[in-house]
Parts: sequence; structure tokens; C-alpha cells
Amino acid sequence: MALLETYVADLKNIPKENRIFVMRHRGHDNLAPPEELFKDFKAREAELKKEKMDPVEAHNQAYVDIDFEARFKKAFLDNADAVNELKEIKKLAEREDVYFICYEKQPKKCHRFLLMELAGLK
Repeated sequence: MALLETYVADLKNIPKENRIFVMRHRGHDNLAPPEELFKDFKAREAELKKEKMDPVEAHNQAYVDIDFEARFKKAFLDNADAVNELKEIKKLAEREDVYFICYEKQPKKCHRFLLMELAGLK
């Protein structure tokens, strides 16, 4: 069994059991980006789109510009509840397939890939 990841538009292709939605207000807020980080990201992405940057490029550039990866990892590791939740999910994934689900499809960057890394899987 395994801990896997996918995006919302792909839900029809994965089993309904053990779907872990990692966006805010979907049941696993500890695994979602903190509100301030998310707001900073969306604001920078909007600025880049106004400059007529391709939407995927704007998304990925905003991720870099606001240092999303480092900020997310720090906030996650500073949150004992988040760390414990990830540990419990990893235990479940030893017995069953479990899916982290968010909105972004590759090549867009997404924090679910950071969660996979933090779980020791990437």
C-alpha cells in the first residue's frame, strides 16, 4: 500500500476511500498552507497574471517569489498537530492506499508534493 497524490479533476480515477483533501476547509486544515502564506501566494500570482504572464508560469513564479516552499515547511514543522496528522496518515498508508488531493495539476507547483517530501516519500 502507499501514500499517493493527485488533483481534484482526477477524482473519478481514484477510489473514494482514504481521500485526504489538503486544501483549507476540507477537513485537513493542518495539511493546508497557512492562510497568510496562501494569501501572499494568490496576491503575487494575480500581479504576475496582470503582467500578462502565462497562468501556469505565473503560478509557479509566484511560488518561487514568495518562498512558498520554505515558508510552508517551516509552518508545517512548527505545527505539532500537522506533524502528528501526517504521521497517522503514513501509518494508514502502510495498510491501504491513501491519496493527498489538491487543486493543482502538474506542471503547477503544489504543496501536496511538499507533504510527500515531508512524509519521506520524495
